[in-house]
Amino acid sequence: MKALARQHGIAPKTVRRVLDAAGAREVPADLASLLDSDATTSRGHDVTDGDQEQAADPDPVVGVDVPGLVAEHLVDVADDAVCQALDAGQTIRRGQGYSVRVTAPVSVHVAMVEHSAAGLMQSPAGRKAHRIHSDRVTATRTPA
Repeated sequence: MKALARQHGIAPKTVRRVLDAAGAREVPADLASLLDSDATTSRGHDVTDGDQEQAADPDPVVGVDVPGLVAEHLVDVADDAVCQALDAGQTIRRGQGYSVRVTAPVSVHVAMVEHSAAGLMQSPAGRKAHRIHSDRVTATRTPA
């Protein structure tokens, strides 16, 4: 909702009202009807069991806010995937510090946590930043 509102320069509440008026936010009473084997996609292509299995991505792409102290520590890491993810991240000012919003596969976020574990344990601020980052990554890995 928020992304659509930003994209079109309107309030999120307006997007909700329009979708509600069109009935686009309603969930069908019988969800099994959406999962029939003869179902088609929005473009009219047949959905096969292989397509449904492919939809369950074992390494989904998620966005995680990496604390600035962790991001600074990870700048010199030799892992190319971690460096590319940090470079593509968006810096967000937070009070006296900042975070970097990184959108990457969960495996890259796990690698960030592993790379930052040893280096940040020397100071209380480093331990706290590592704990916060680790908790955020763990939250993305657990099913809702």
